[in-house]
Amino acid sequence: MKKRFKRELIYGIVFTLLLLGLFLILRVQIPAVQKRIFVFAIWFFAEIYLWFTIVRAFQLFKNYKEKRKIRIIGECLLTAFYWLPALMVGLAALSLAKNSVHGINTTLYLTIMGSSVIQYLIKFVLFCLIIPFDLISWIIKKLKKEKVKFYAKVRKWRAIMLKSAFYLYLIGFILMGYGMIFVAEEFVTREIKLETNNPIFKENPTKIVLISDIHLATWRSEKPVKEIISKVNQLDPDYIFFGGDLVQFTSKEMDPYLSLLKTLKAKKGIYSVLGNHDYATYAHFDNENDQNNDVLRLVNLQEQMGWHVLRNESERIVVDSLGRSFVIAGIEFYSPTKMFINKGNIEQTYQNIKKEDFVLLLSHSPEIWDSLKVKNLPAFLTVSGHTHGMQIGYYGTKHKWSPGSLLYKYWGGLYQDARASAKNIYVNVGLASIGFPSRIGMHPEITIIHLQ
Repeated sequence: MKKRFKRELIYGIVFTLLLLGLFLILRVQIPAVQKRIFVFAIWFFAEIYLWFTIVRAFQLFKNYKEKRKIRIIGECLLTAFYWLPALMVGLAALSLAKNSVHGINTTLYLTIMGSSVIQYLIKFVLFCLIIPFDLISWIIKKLKKEKVKFYAKVRKWRAIMLKSAFYLYLIGFILMGYGMIFVAEEFVTREIKLETNNPIFKENPTKIVLISDIHLATWRSEKPVKEIISKVNQLDPDYIFFGGDLVQFTSKEMDPYLSLLKTLKAKKGIYSVLGNHDYATYAHFDNENDQNNDVLRLVNLQEQMGWHVLRNESERIVVDSLGRSFVIAGIEFYSPTKMFINKGNIEQTYQNIKKEDFVLLLSHSPEIWDSLKVKNLPAFLTVSGHTHGMQIGYYGTKHKWSPGSLLYKYWGGLYQDARASAKNIYVNVGLASIGFPSRIGMHPEITIIHLQ
């Protein structure tokens, strides 16, 4: 037992160092990761905790004492299977360290990392299921009540959970695989109608198509992007609003898609804002000037396609000879939390907007909506993206749920407040899949908004 424990301890130390090295590499090559240190700390702890809990405590191959070769082969296979994601992530990180984001195949890199993240998500679920039993057991032991029936039941259910771990892992893996193959590129169209009580839209009903979070580097071919553009163009919108995160790392992702994106059409204009990924904070640059130039290049490429990129500014749309007008405004990425950068400036965005104006506001982050209401600023409709609906959940016509609700007050769909000056916000759950290349119950979305 002591030899086995030492061997497992060595494995744990080696892969802990690997994961720590991964974080340090990502911290340099993808600066935005620095703001995720808490997430990485939980990841490290869960990985090591599960290793010692499931592998050591369960002793999967204890029944093969007489069949030493079978036991050794089984333990080696289990070890390799458990640590394979960490190994894949480590190799991808080494490639990233050698070549940086600018010199690697970002699509391949994201595929490898995403496939590993899928397995880590399943492991984290197992960790969340096991940890309560261990905490309760620890508390009972501290109270010196090991012999109480409740303690026995806790240990019994913990043992059942451990024995079921493989099946739970398999079910999770199948679900993730299904979401990657059949859901991640199955685009759905959602449609809402909003009564404006405004003569402009009463006389001229307006169709807006909202799309967001394309993250160009995440697609393994042009086919899904072509399908998105085809679906949007078939809707024949008056306006297209793009909610940000056109790229994942840098503006170079646009180069192979430029001719394709140019075919996106709207009768009266395409308006966009920048998302957190559009500021090149997920790539390493030698200096801040190079990073800013990459952001400017991204903006220039959009404008060359005829898109109106709104950076803390507004545009007044005059609709007739009487001078009747409404305003389309766009704020840069706005996040009052420390999790992301904050480039949004509400005062600058609203400097040319009057209280009585009818305003349509683009903001990548839905966190802006509460700030607008607190400041009593007008925005009949705010459109956002960013959340991806966490890519997991249920999104029906009447009910919806996502773990994203734990992070975002407004994570998907339409939210309304008739008493506020900022009356409506619609959060699009995005087109691409990031973090892990899968969606379960949270289809990528194209939104049709009718103003009438």
